[in-house]
Amino acid sequence: MGTEGRTALVTGANGGFGTRLLLAMVASGWRVTAVVRGGEDRLALHPALQKALRAGQLAVLDLDLDAYVRDGVARPLVDGPLDALVNIAGTSLFGSVSDVPLADYRALMRLNVEAPYLLVQAHLPALARAKGVIVQTSSLSAAMPIPYYGVYASTKLALEGWSEALAHEVAPLGVSVFCVQPGAFRTGVQHRMRFEPPASLPALLPSFRVFRAFVQDAGIRMAEDPDRFAERVLHLVERRSGAFRQPLGPGSAVVRWALRIPERLRHPLVRAVLWARIHRAPSLAMGERSGVVPRT
Repeated sequence: MGTEGRTALVTGANGGFGTRLLLAMVASGWRVTAVVRGGEDRLALHPALQKALRAGQLAVLDLDLDAYVRDGVARPLVDGPLDALVNIAGTSLFGSVSDVPLADYRALMRLNVEAPYLLVQAHLPALARAKGVIVQTSSLSAAMPIPYYGVYASTKLALEGWSEALAHEVAPLGVSVFCVQPGAFRTGVQHRMRFEPPASLPALLPSFRVFRAFVQDAGIRMAEDPDRFAERVLHLVERRSGAFRQPLGPGSAVVRWALRIPERLRHPLVRAVLWARIHRAPSLAMGERSGVVPRT
């Protein structure tokens, strides 16, 4: 089936993944509503996107998803047919469970779990009529949580949990659901990531410093082109076939391999290999070029 006239709703459309996906979708003939907090002024000034805006192929919806969740009502953001919903909007937080404040954790859950939950609820009737597709943006950390990623990973695990159940529920209606699990990509997230040092457990500070340096170094050195994400999502919404979980990018092959190992052997092995690797990475002193956000 051709994509001419097919419609999509994309959240987080002004980020590194979102902009590339918009470009790919309008080039493929999709009509897209892009959710961008701040409206058109925040959308990348790419000639193809500006042309799509003028032609009516692309519409920008200025929406604060946090406020949408606080309202608590699953209200549709688009009228009429909808063939695909792609949830990209999200945020990250790096820190130990020992010190991440509950208020910060709840804010993370609102954007990473509750916002896609409400958006899916609101648009399922239209997606069912179109036998459409839902694509959720998860993370490789959901497949294998690593130190100081636990709070963030838990939100992605929650997202995947209800999405997997939903995939079984709506399959008889012809609706397909996928979770893409990206590794490190050049989206700029490495420079926006928040860090919460484990102040209540000072013994963890040395490992936190080393691990944080490793994450930033690997995130920049290993990061791949976000076009790969856009290509994968476009393939999923157009072909509507494939595994529910879609690992993608740096680290995905290692994670798939590691998950084949029985857990009782995998946990000590991962710890040994991971810590050996990060101790070879350059360390940063706490606070130096760190972007650490102190708790207030």
